[in-house]
Amino acid sequence: MSRASRLPFLEMFPLSLKNLALFVLTSAVALSGCTCGSEDPVDPGKPGSQTRLTTFPAEALDGRAKITAEDAAVQEGSRRFRISGGAAAVTLGTFEPLDISRETNGDVMLLVSIKMTDAPDRAGIAMRSGAETAAVADVEIPPGSDFVRYGLSLKCLRDKGVDMTKVAMPFVFATEGATDYALADVRLGTDAEVVLPCK
Repeated sequence: MSRASRLPFLEMFPLSLKNLALFVLTSAVALSGCTCGSEDPVDPGKPGSQTRLTTFPAEALDGRAKITAEDAAVQEGSRRFRISGGAAAVTLGTFEPLDISRETNGDVMLLVSIKMTDAPDRAGIAMRSGAETAAVADVEIPPGSDFVRYGLSLKCLRDKGVDMTKVAMPFVFATEGATDYALADVRLGTDAEVVLPCK
């Protein structure tokens, strides 16, 4: 058995997005690179701040976001998000907090496969521990016609304040401005095609 197959993300989040709990938030994580507490008005953990997506096609954010299922490595293996503007975020949450401190002490990364058709004004990848801390790393994802597997070091998110023993929201992709992108794969691993800088 490979190390990747033993990681908790893959046990809870299979590679196909068909079985993932996807949410589009009505308010996005602040793209400031700071750590935001639970009292911050931009809080993805607050009840009522999110729309759960279970069937496709779908709309969210009062019609600003249109979501469809599209083919990737497998049929309908990706979710495409067309957002007309403003702040938005897609998150993956867990029913019970995850302890990924062991993986963080190694060279493991948070991996996400993205096909960016139209890049937003700003973008960030975040992780949340408990109900209190969301750490955001600003990222630049250039437009392209193919999926690219990006990796962000877990150490980066830990150093920005996430408690890796109590990860409640393992993945957040926050954007500002109009954008069009597809997500096909979110997991832990070391096989990134592009390693994102920690900033």
